[in-house]
Amino acid sequence: MGLLVVLLYCSLVSGVFGNEVYMQGGVLTFTPKGNNLDGTIRVDFHYKKSYLYPESCSPTFSWGCHNGDCGTITTSEYGVMDPDPSGVSCQLEGVITRSLPSDKPFDMLDQGCCWTYNTEDLVSWSMIAHVDLGRRSDTGFPNRSPITTMPPQIRVPQNCPTTFLLAHDPDGDNVRCRYGTRNNLECSTCKTVPDFTLDENACILSFSGSSSSGVHMFELVLEDFPRQNTTLKYHDGTSTVKYPLSQDASDPLSKIPLQFLVIVDGAAPSCVLGEYIPKYITPTVHHGALVKTSFGKEFSFPISAVSTKSVIKDIEISGPLNIERTFQYDNVTGVGKAMIKWTPTVNDIGDYIPICFIAQTTTQYQSELRCIIVVIEESQSESDVECTDTTMTLYVSKSSVRGFNETNLRLNDPSCSVTTNGSHFIASVSLNSCGTQVEFYDNSAFTTVINPNTHIKVKLKDMIYMGISVQSSLSSIRLFVESCRATPHDNPNDPIYYDIISNGCIKAQTTKVYSGSLKEFRFGLEAFSFIGDYEQVYITCTVLLCGAGDPKNRCAQGCTNSSSSRRRRSLVSETQRYFISQGPLRLARTSSGSPGSNLNLNTQVVSFAFIVAIVLVA
Repeated sequence: MGLLVVLLYCSLVSGVFGNEVYMQGGVLTFTPKGNNLDGTIRVDFHYKKSYLYPESCSPTFSWGCHNGDCGTITTSEYGVMDPDPSGVSCQLEGVITRSLPSDKPFDMLDQGCCWTYNTEDLVSWSMIAHVDLGRRSDTGFPNRSPITTMPPQIRVPQNCPTTFLLAHDPDGDNVRCRYGTRNNLECSTCKTVPDFTLDENACILSFSGSSSSGVHMFELVLEDFPRQNTTLKYHDGTSTVKYPLSQDASDPLSKIPLQFLVIVDGAAPSCVLGEYIPKYITPTVHHGALVKTSFGKEFSFPISAVSTKSVIKDIEISGPLNIERTFQYDNVTGVGKAMIKWTPTVNDIGDYIPICFIAQTTTQYQSELRCIIVVIEESQSESDVECTDTTMTLYVSKSSVRGFNETNLRLNDPSCSVTTNGSHFIASVSLNSCGTQVEFYDNSAFTTVINPNTHIKVKLKDMIYMGISVQSSLSSIRLFVESCRATPHDNPNDPIYYDIISNGCIKAQTTKVYSGSLKEFRFGLEAFSFIGDYEQVYITCTVLLCGAGDPKNRCAQGCTNSSSSRRRRSLVSETQRYFISQGPLRLARTSSGSPGSNLNLNTQVVSFAFIVAIVLVA
């Protein structure tokens, strides 16, 4: 499932003055790694800087403590990423582990000189990172920062509009990208860049085209905000509440610097991808793909790009230390191919690692920038899932789970068995059985469960409370309810229906949506006359799951017009649509046989909760 990525851009300039070190971009992110044996907190900091000329890539860590207790450095590792074949620029990555006595917030600062020459005439740089490791009430884990990486160079022709996506958060938070503020030491001069538009809330940087070429510097800050009110608790017993971006944009969970250069080159003869500007072709991975692997196992993926009127000289990458790349170019087909390989270590377990790549020609034309997110797990079984509108089928390779017998495997529902075809364990289940659980609640708080065997009826204008949630160990997924309708039969395609939600838009006037997490959707509405027209009514909803943080998938689009939302589905960032049905629901009648018409405030309210939970256990 794909979910989406932070993109950071830096650039190459063809000049250097004197013996000064000229920086082209930098970033710092952090990941909590649990507690040390002495009770202190371990945090890994990943930082990158791009420089003009390889000799500038000296293995030093210049980030200092600016505010609060930043602990002490216990280990450090440095390396040069994907050296530029022309020997003009370089990218340095460092991984620093700090031991902290407290999980209270603190700030780290990096300042220096000099930027490489740029159109904005900026000389020195200033970057600050705000680190908050409080334990979150929504995930139960310490807060993590947004993640980002950058390739050594970004170039765009002045006549070819381009859009860049700049954000991904491992906790599924909303990320805002904004220009830095000088008073907060977030930048040097904090200038905005003409011909570029920054959509702060979507973290999208758009280039509209320019009348002139030049080297532009961006001094941005990435901030993450929870999707619901979230409490951060600290070891000293204190706590603080963080609010969604729409409620309080002044107090983020954390903030990290994102500074980079973009070169606007002269006009290209054509902006059509695949001619002068390289175009990605199969089997290149899709942008924003979320890929899982396990430590100690080599992870690899291919990249292919074609350019019919240019020669592809290289495919540049930016990723973790010790990543490897091979490149070949076919003069006959005009196709450049690269194979990317990397083996995660035990220290990478639980990390979300961004890997970005870009194809470049001998005439300096670059393809679009693509990135993937690699999630490192402790172990990984060889499995596959096939989904239809009504069923899920799980295939698990026997070789990856040696020692198990199908008679010892089952789903949550003991009556649902696991079969085998000789090489794989197979579990095929309906979305309305075998682990799909229905529960009833007595109020909108969804706390007290009603006996599911209770015969429940409602009166007109009684509140009906419904909730849909998904149980998953993945933290970066989002549940989206695209439609809900009432039908007289347990059939999602019943021609007789009453729309409650359609294309993500609320249709029934009495419907109220309640706040929840990314993995749940709760709403209520008054019992309506449609129920009284039939002996019984079913509530059927269409749902899908998406990668959180990807603005291109269906979940992120929200309420849309059906005629304008038709598009090709992104297989890497969202699932197929599934039907979930609940019922039957009956309307209570008066003694005369007609539907009850008066609202009784003391009558029992009804809640339905659909929980899709399919778990393979031994």
